[in-house]
Amino acid sequence: MTLKTGYAATNTDAYIITGSTPVTVTITSGDDRITWNNSTKKLDIAAGLLAGKYTVILRASNSAGNSTLTFTLTVETPVFWIEVPASFEGGKVSSDPLYIAEEGETVTLTGTPNEGYKLESVSVVHLNNATVVVPVTGSGNLYTFTMPAHHVRVAAVFTSAATAVEDVPNGLKAWTQNGVLYVNGLTEGSQWSVYNVFGVLVYQGVAHDGMAEVALPGRGVFMIVSGNGVVKITN
Repeated sequence: MTLKTGYAATNTDAYIITGSTPVTVTITSGDDRITWNNSTKKLDIAAGLLAGKYTVILRASNSAGNSTLTFTLTVETPVFWIEVPASFEGGKVSSDPLYIAEEGETVTLTGTPNEGYKLESVSVVHLNNATVVVPVTGSGNLYTFTMPAHHVRVAAVFTSAATAVEDVPNGLKAWTQNGVLYVNGLTEGSQWSVYNVFGVLVYQGVAHDGMAEVALPGRGVFMIVSGNGVVKITN
C-alpha cells in the first residue's frame, strides 16, 4: 500500500484466510502502529506515519502448520510541479530543484538577466489559480520559497539596467526611459545617428537644438554617434 504524508487513519482491504479451522493470525514483526484486526480481518494503520517504508510480517497458524505474508506500507511526501517559462523578456530564471519539489521543500530561484537588464522581481502563484500567491523572499538574482501543497508557476520581471551615460570629452549625454532615447549635447544643425549592437543604423537625423528624443526599436544595446562623440547605452 502507498499513502501520502498527512493521511488519516486507514486500513487494508480484508484478507481471505483459508485452511482448516481454527486459524490464528498474529504479527510476528513490524511497526506497532500497524496492527491486525481479527474481527475485520484487516490491518489497521494509524494516522501520521512519516515518509518511509514500514513492513510487517503476518503468520497464519493452525494444526497443519504456519504460513507467512509480508505487508509493506510506503508513505510518500507529495511532490508538485514547478513551472518556469523557458525565458522572459530580458532574461531567464532557473529553479533548484528543477521541475518538481516536495511539499515543504525550499526552492531556490536564480535569475540570469540578459545584457543590459536586471531582475526586478520574482513572483510565485498557484499553477491553476493566480490569485493564490506563494510568499517569496530574496533580492538581486537569488530568491527562495517553500513549496506548498500544490503546483506553482514562476513569473519574473526584468527591466533595463541602463543609466544615463555620457561621452565626457565631447559633452554628449544619453539615457533611456520607457523605451525612449533621450540625447543631450548635440550640435544644432549637425547629423547624429543611432546604431544597434550589430552596427546597423536604426535612426539618423539632424539636430534642431542641443536635445533630441526618439523611440528605440525594441530592447538591446545601442550606440549614439554625434561628430566625434560616441555613447553606448542599453535599453
